[in-house]
Amino acid sequence: VEVITTKKQQQAIPTESLDGAFLPFVLHQSADRESLLRDLLKPLKKGAWVGVLEWQKKASPDGPPESQCMSDTEVVTLAERVGFRFNGKRDMTSRYHLVLLRK
Repeated sequence: VEVITTKKQQQAIPTESLDGAFLPFVLHQSADRESLLRDLLKPLKKGAWVGVLEWQKKASPDGPPESQCMSDTEVVTLAERVGFRFNGKRDMTSRYHLVLLRK
């Protein structure tokens, strides 16, 4: 496992070079969630996996405001719109959910 962190303005990760990606608590913070996911498609190999870990869409004393949270259904809908395939979902705790996607 190699951890790669990037910012939009940084050099791109080579095309079809990643077997998978893990987005822990990232999507809800993005100003342009659709672009974030669309930009992730290019460096992923065909059939690559993506794990999206996000806060449940409900009030939480230690999480972001509920208005910023995304339900698992919202994550799946957005991901499918940009070209990912839904692979599964799981409530990890009462506060977090994991959505699994494939390119």
